[in-house]
Amino acid sequence: MIELAALLRPHGITVELIGPADRRARAQIAPAQADGLVRWHDFVPNDRAMPMVDGALAGLSLLQNEPNFRHSLPTKVVEYMARGVPVVTTPLSAAAELAHGHECGFVVPFGDPGAAADAVAQTDRDSACE
Repeated sequence: MIELAALLRPHGITVELIGPADRRARAQIAPAQADGLVRWHDFVPNDRAMPMVDGALAGLSLLQNEPNFRHSLPTKVVEYMARGVPVVTTPLSAAAELAHGHECGFVVPFGDPGAAADAVAQTDRDSACE
């Protein structure tokens, strides 16, 4: 997410992170937030977190290709779709099927912040045309 944020910064797009982070992630997120690269909200209860998504340019679900993710549906993809927010997700089967089947966003390769940045930038260009 931090690499993605660095790629999006020149476009005037800020990545917002909602949710807790372990010690290792905090060590990377805190400096990025101090530099204005990301906005990190830490833990936010769902009833307050979901309204924060409203009006977002895109909802990110960039999970890795790990066994515990391969057969599950990332709930956040469904939550983004329900709120009318375009999705940028990795090619986990259930998430990719939703994004493609409902034409509601982009599926990008695992571990490719450049492709994710391109998808977010395309969403930004598409929204400017509406």
